[in-house]
Amino acid sequence: MVLAVNGNAQGQAPQMLSYLFSSPFGKKRPELEKNLKVSGPLDLNLKLQVPLNNSDDTKIDAHLNLINNTAQWASIPPLEALKGKVRITETNPEFEDVSAQFLGGSIRMASAPPSSDKQNFTITGDLSADFLRKYFSEVSESVTTLLNGMSGSAKYNGLISFSKAGSETKLKFDLSNWASNAPVPLKKQSGSPLEGELLFQSFAKKTNSDRLNWSGSLGNQYFTQGALNSNNELRYAIGVGSPATMPTKGLNIGIQANELNFDAWRNFLLSNQVRAPASKNVAVSTTGIQVNAQIKSLTAADYVWPNFNLSALLKNNDWQLNVTSPKMTGQVVYSEPSISQPSGMIAGRLALLKFSDDQNPKASSSSKKTGVTNSKLSPNAIPTLDLIVDNFSWERAQLGVVKIKSQTTKNLLNIEKLQVINPQDNATITGQWSLDPQTGKQKTSLVQDLQIKDAGQIIAHWTPTKSIEGGQGQLIGNLEWMSSPFTPDFQTLNGQLNLKLEKGRLLEVNSSAAQILNVLSLQSLFKFATLDLQGSVGNLVTKGTAYNSITGSFNIQNGIAKTDQFVMILDQARVAMNGQIDVPKQTQDLRVTIFPTIDATAGSLALFAINPIVGLSALVGQYLVTNQINRSMQSDYLIQGSWVDPEVIPLNQQGQPLDKNTLDTIRKKGLLKEQSKPSSSGNAAPAVASPSD
Repeated sequence: MVLAVNGNAQGQAPQMLSYLFSSPFGKKRPELEKNLKVSGPLDLNLKLQVPLNNSDDTKIDAHLNLINNTAQWASIPPLEALKGKVRITETNPEFEDVSAQFLGGSIRMASAPPSSDKQNFTITGDLSADFLRKYFSEVSESVTTLLNGMSGSAKYNGLISFSKAGSETKLKFDLSNWASNAPVPLKKQSGSPLEGELLFQSFAKKTNSDRLNWSGSLGNQYFTQGALNSNNELRYAIGVGSPATMPTKGLNIGIQANELNFDAWRNFLLSNQVRAPASKNVAVSTTGIQVNAQIKSLTAADYVWPNFNLSALLKNNDWQLNVTSPKMTGQVVYSEPSISQPSGMIAGRLALLKFSDDQNPKASSSSKKTGVTNSKLSPNAIPTLDLIVDNFSWERAQLGVVKIKSQTTKNLLNIEKLQVINPQDNATITGQWSLDPQTGKQKTSLVQDLQIKDAGQIIAHWTPTKSIEGGQGQLIGNLEWMSSPFTPDFQTLNGQLNLKLEKGRLLEVNSSAAQILNVLSLQSLFKFATLDLQGSVGNLVTKGTAYNSITGSFNIQNGIAKTDQFVMILDQARVAMNGQIDVPKQTQDLRVTIFPTIDATAGSLALFAINPIVGLSALVGQYLVTNQINRSMQSDYLIQGSWVDPEVIPLNQQGQPLDKNTLDTIRKKGLLKEQSKPSSSGNAAPAVASPSD
């Protein structure tokens, strides 16, 4: 026996749907009541056939006349201003001249000629970037951040087919009027052609293990595919540059690109970042995301990383990263930001990490001199670090093993310990980098202890020419400046440095050989420190001058390093220096006195008196002071002007230039204005008088 129901109903959609949900047909499909929402007036013609002995075989034939309705399924954007006719049966729906507003544009569906056992319907429409941005602003932070850089509209058309096995939707897209100011590879100008396609299939439970699947592409650069099984487990892949492999579960992202600028992407995402309401923010899986990238040229931290290969897996909020590149190799774990680690954390070990000038297209001499950068890098951008690098190189410096342990909290990066270990030295640095959120000013404070095993090798690793051989000792001090650790602002440099070296040899150096000594305040010394003592005294040294010790103390204020306690002990003489070095301007204003060391024998004393120290211009620049200049047992020099081309002025015992022709130059350049004469102990004597007109 069959119960037949025929009727017509008119009224508001919610009340009529309530009747449908309570019927045997609705009870068999609980997802209808859970997900379907319709508002507005409806005109319904309904036919039901319900077998009394088996309600599962209920048949329905419902005809809906839509009159400016709104319909929505779950969280999918709604169909608004919905008009037309819809027929609903126990198998598939049918559409007749259905139109609506959807995704910020219009959509139309109409019947198409059937094929075999399929019912076909055409679909055409367009969508708006503005609508998508507004819709996702209440759903997903990440999607909205990306859409904030997009504008324009896209058109689509295709065919929807229904059969007993399921449904199939084939769509083609035209994105000519779509624009994106996102970095490459998503950058696109409006008007440039871009077409795509999407295939979406749903299946009856008995015909396929998946409930639905999809695949699609945009141009020949962007690809996607995915599937949802009967247990609502989602797996999908997104490919850039080539299709990505479909994972067994979760998400797989594949990237193949000639170039990718991570810095540009970071700035883009930060400038477009939004916050979705907590109540509507869709939860994202924190496990099962895989990323595989092969990038020929990756730009990150203003450096170019060639042939960069990355394999990454997200598991329980931790990214397990495996990196291979000629400049970087190793494995690390990146933990995403949390309450305890607001900037995230990186822990692990790198076998290799190299930074070099050829990686940095933005590097310029002017930026290196001033320490000024346009980067918006702040302490908050650096994760907490617990990292070991077995082979670390920075520019020319081969630093060896580097261990760093730091903690980043809000606006503060605390360097608990930075250790550098290599055959030339063992350095330990502690300190902090802070940001004042009110003023935006940054400050770096460091305390360093450098145990020097071979000063010559240290300098050779930082400079093109070896300017010193050997040398053991220590460099300790504290420094601070008002900028980041990576780009010191030398004009705000303050602190104290103490140097002690023993048993080394000073070699001849050119004007650019010892640039690394700028910050160490030894630059000027090594420009004149080659004592090539020759003449009647004999060839005392052949390659350079051996020193027994070098000690110095520097007080630095606003980038100017002052010393009155710099002493170098040689076999032939004691060299004392006092004055100041202007690090930002790369100039010096120094006075150097040479106190000869004479053998106790009468023969050596007489020999020295006859032919005193010569060759001191090699010690101060590019020329030699002849043996007629200095008839006393000590010699004084002023070294002033730039590091590259210093003015070297030999002085007499009254502190006046030995060469009177230099007076005009001195007056023009304002030299001889600062320094006093060092004593033999290294302390300054009374200031020298300026030359009179």
